[in-house]
Amino acid sequence: EEGRLHLDLRPIALDGVVNHCMSLLTPQAEAAHVNLVNLVPAGITVQADEQRLRQVLARGQQQAQRVAVA
Repeated sequence: EEGRLHLDLRPIALDGVVNHCMSLLTPQAEAAHVNLVNLVPAGITVQADEQRLRQVLARGQQQAQRVAVA
């Protein structure tokens, strides 16, 4: 349907998605002297669209880095 976002909802291991996002942002974080730590316990699953969840987490981590550097 036009104008509607399709979500592929399924159970997602949250710690794995957070680790993935952190691995993408670690070089930028290290350059800014920011230490990223994943405190999400293993075994937690969420019902989500993995691609959209990764986008949200990556944006949040990027914003946190900007605030930490400022």
